[in-house]
Amino acid sequence: MADILPKEHDFWKAVFEVGWNVSELNDFYYIETPILEEAALFERGVGEATDIVEKEMYVFKTKGGERVAMRPENTAAVMRSYLENHLGYF
Repeated sequence: MADILPKEHDFWKAVFEVGWNVSELNDFYYIETPILEEAALFERGVGEATDIVEKEMYVFKTKGGERVAMRPENTAAVMRSYLENHLGYF
């Protein structure tokens, strides 16, 4: 699998739009879930002692003291892409 970086964005946007149009013609519609959720949601859903919770979740506290986590299924891929592509160094 390859990351979609800015220089390929227009091509992949067109590909995704075709997919969305075909999906909608067949009564499938796009949804999006928050990237940040209450950490307890994932801990309850997959169990606090699982590898996902212990190794793959990025959990932190907000200024208000709420424990939130990035969606664990995207965390590893996003962080890998960030590091491999030096996205923090523009």
